[in-house]
Amino acid sequence: MSSRWPAGRKRWSRCSGNTATKLPIPSCSNMPAEAVDVVLTNKAYDGKTLLELIKTDFARGVYLNKITRGATSVNIPILAQTKVYRGDILRIAGAGSSIAEAVKNLGYADRPTNATDMVFVGLSVPAASIVLVTTRSPGLIRSAGG
Repeated sequence: MSSRWPAGRKRWSRCSGNTATKLPIPSCSNMPAEAVDVVLTNKAYDGKTLLELIKTDFARGVYLNKITRGATSVNIPILAQTKVYRGDILRIAGAGSSIAEAVKNLGYADRPTNATDMVFVGLSVPAASIVLVTTRSPGLIRSAGG
């Protein structure tokens, strides 16, 4: 065997008659994969252990990378007996179809967005104007003009 093949990997060949053709080792870099934060909202999985969750059909092909809990974003250890609760953020990775199925069953995907909430912007401008008008000192206006 040639030394350029990593240990534990088989060299595949295709034989036709007296000649053999080497086939490349398939790479996993072509596999479409994604990672997403999922907010657990499904009541059926509230208080379940990770061991119980991995026995579900949608957990196949999904890998748990991180569990975050609470307003202070406390990282929870990933152990078999770790319980998950509604509101926990589960960082999962896998193939796109597997991720979609897991998100559908667990809760909703918390994907980052660059969109601006225009309702918030629209309401904050008049609110800031009211605060500035009511807190402005009348003496400040006279001294600037005169």
